[in-house]
Amino acid sequence: MIETIQGPNKENQKELIEEKVVDNIRDIMVLMKDNDDQLKKKNIKIDDEQLIEFNTSIMIFLTSLLEGNYDINLTMNIFQSCEFNILIDRLKKIFINFIQKELKLEYDENNHESLLKKIKNKYNTNHYTKGKILKEGFNITILMLRIIESIEEAKTIVQNFADSLEKLAFEFFKKNIGNVEVELDEDLYMI
Repeated sequence: MIETIQGPNKENQKELIEEKVVDNIRDIMVLMKDNDDQLKKKNIKIDDEQLIEFNTSIMIFLTSLLEGNYDINLTMNIFQSCEFNILIDRLKKIFINFIQKELKLEYDENNHESLLKKIKNKYNTNHYTKGKILKEGFNITILMLRIIESIEEAKTIVQNFADSLEKLAFEFFKKNIGNVEVELDEDLYMI
């Protein structure tokens, strides 16, 4: 389905928007978050690899819906539908997972400055891990950045991260991505 809207393909984007696909995705995201919490309380293991792949596909799909589409109503719909806090919570989980499992650093929630220095010392930004977990984090950040471009409320949420772990996670992923602009039929698209 993702390939049918990339390019961008405005006709297919419009069709999927009109069919309320974004609302269905929101329902899945909320259900997965709620079930994730419920399953963990019951000590039931979730296949992390499948969850990461599924979440990454959702982020790519939502970002593809916005590709070449500067309709503020669509962006607002995605912002409201995907519940920005779910994205932020997931980004935080990914970052903590990366710190602990990939970098093998201890996470101290009271000392972000020290943690940032340790990450910089241990993590070479020119060499990404083979794990899919960072890919999901980058895709969440790309979607958040696209939403922040147009929605003041989303921008305010991100600015109010203060010195929190959310800010640290967001800044880490943001720092390690870039934008590409492509001109197609005299229109400039940001990818």
